[in-house]
Amino acid sequence: METNERLLHYTVTGIGEPLVFLNGFMEDTSIWETVTAGFQNNTCICIDLHGHGESFFEEEAIPSIALMAEQVRTLLDELSIGNYQLIGHSLGGYVGLELLKSDADLEQLVLFHSHPWPDNEQKKKDRDRVIELVQTKASFFIREAIPKLFASPEKHPETIERYCQIAENMPPAAIGWSAAAMRDRPSYVNILAEKSGQVSIVQGEKDALIPAKELHALAETHGIHWFEISGCGHMSHEEKPEKALEILRTILG
Repeated sequence: METNERLLHYTVTGIGEPLVFLNGFMEDTSIWETVTAGFQNNTCICIDLHGHGESFFEEEAIPSIALMAEQVRTLLDELSIGNYQLIGHSLGGYVGLELLKSDADLEQLVLFHSHPWPDNEQKKKDRDRVIELVQTKASFFIREAIPKLFASPEKHPETIERYCQIAENMPPAAIGWSAAAMRDRPSYVNILAEKSGQVSIVQGEKDALIPAKELHALAETHGIHWFEISGCGHMSHEEKPEKALEILRTILG
């Protein structure tokens, strides 16, 4: 069976206007449980991206954010989802930006600790090192990388362990595949500018992966709704869940 004929794994909760949630790198649908509990008057569709969670992994497929977006749209078609809003965490935000380029049904995109820039040369080299490292030392990489997503990792040992276990359940090849897809992704700055009225950004003040000041400046330039959570890293849904939920409710109505 061809890759684009297979369906990604998903969960559905609630009843109402559809909200689509996409996980970040090395995550799965479970990361959204506390968030979706606050949207019971919406149909919340949480999707495991390619190679993540319980979704299939096609190692022969060329790594591509565009392919990941195509797989999401294929699933939404199967579920007969028309107009929807999308919340994408990190990698999920990149997939959301790809959908924003061509999917007329996507009414609003929330970049949740995500951004529109491509990898610079140093970041591409870092991705290459990840791709090589996970072939033999996936657990080492996972347990080094995940604590750095939190502004104060010492405050979240159980949560970090849960995220490590999620990541360790991924095939190492799938981790490398996703790293390559992120490495090779294009710039989405133009599409962000073109459709700025359909985008909101939620960012952590102390996010080590994303330069908050530069992203804020970009948002101001294009009139994009901006929300920053103080004292928070890349994981506000875990670090400050009540504040994250409050902001998402404000954005999504």
